[in-house]
Amino acid sequence: MTVRVTGSGGPPTGTVRVTDGKTLVGSATLSGGKATVTVASDLRVGSHTLTVTYSGDKAFAASSDTVKVTVTKTSSSTTVKVSPKSPTHTQRATVTATVKTVQPSGSVTVKVTHKVAGKTTTVVTTKAALSSKGTASVRLPKLAKGTYAVTVTYGGSATATSSKATTTVAVRR
Repeated sequence: MTVRVTGSGGPPTGTVRVTDGKTLVGSATLSGGKATVTVASDLRVGSHTLTVTYSGDKAFAASSDTVKVTVTKTSSSTTVKVSPKSPTHTQRATVTATVKTVQPSGSVTVKVTHKVAGKTTTVVTTKAALSSKGTASVRLPKLAKGTYAVTVTYGGSATATSSKATTTVAVRR
């Protein structure tokens, strides 16, 4: 956030501190009466009233003000790959999901469906924990010949939105 401190008789000098309640979430030194404060990334999702406090200098008295900010969840995106893409009915395919977001956590749900004569049947539904790099893998059972939809759903977290991706796997004889 950019903080501007003004007064007559030249630009104020000194520091500004930003607090959330009693917790310091950022500080910076003024230059030309202005400072860019990087606010701590661990500020929880939700509404916050931040207090900006100017330390004062020889020409200007200390002062403070408040600002309301809302921290929202970051977006996520999910991709899915199946390997091999076209297995035989005697092979087991592996589904690999990748969730891109800030600090991915939690799990994904892998759902495999098969449509025959207009009726969709769920063949597999399982959860897999995400690694710290945002990946999860599930080894599928052997599937009969046909085309299957593979949907991976990330339910989100306290700091990230949900997302999902779908691909197909064509099982050969």
